Amino acid sequence: DSFKNQQLEFDLLQGLQEGNNYVWNLAVDKTFAKLLQVSFQYDGRKTGNSQIVHGGRMQVRAIF
Repeated sequence: DSFKNQQLEFDLLQGLQEGNNYVWNLAVDKTFAKLLQVSFQYDGRKTGNSQIVHGGRMQVRAIF
């Protein structure tokens, strides 16, 4: 039961811990020759004394 409460707390606070917490993101969208769209998203998180967690997504769309 204690584990469930810890997991719920983690989910609600998105893993934030005591101390300094940082969350940042960057999004870039670019269209090439009206035919190709590229989207890039980067997310970073630093919680308490743990290491930085990096995440990214990229999407390419062809328009025809």
